Amino acid sequence: MTSSMLERKAPSAPTAELPARFKAAMRGVAGTVTIVTATQGERFVGMAATAFSAVSMDPPSLLVCVNTDASIHAAIVKTRSFCVNILHRSNEPVCHFFGGKFTQEERFAATEWKATERGLPYLASSQATLECELSDSIDHGSHSIFVGNVLAARLGDAINPLLYLDGRYESIAAHG
Repeated sequence: MTSSMLERKAPSAPTAELPARFKAAMRGVAGTVTIVTATQGERFVGMAATAFSAVSMDPPSLLVCVNTDASIHAAIVKTRSFCVNILHRSNEPVCHFFGGKFTQEERFAATEWKATERGLPYLASSQATLECELSDSIDHGSHSIFVGNVLAARLGDAINPLLYLDGRYESIAAHG
């Protein structure tokens, strides 16, 4: 059944404590840390994100969830392209720039970024980089779910993804 086949119903009114309980529940889910990037005119834009997932292998595609207020949102909609940089454990310092209140210029000046053949910014030291063309967009609440067809994939040498769990950075290798 596809989403277009579902009958849309108005959401039930949440209880007063539901948002806090939902947030607490989600803090207990480990997420792979990514930096989603795009271009806005001649400048690079990006944000840290854990709301990303593979969608399909045929065609290779993924999804990312982006707040409609984020500056990268308009850039993805306009250019119909974005890049997902899957961070290695060693990339943790990058997150402090992309998850905070730094300007876009400060975010990209603090670390070494390159441009793909299509001009999208990518972090060469990341565990993997997936360059995408926007295929579909679904608006839900405060976010848009962007589905991208993967056009190119760059792989790093080591696999040790940076994870975010309960408000702190973790890695699998550190626990095993």
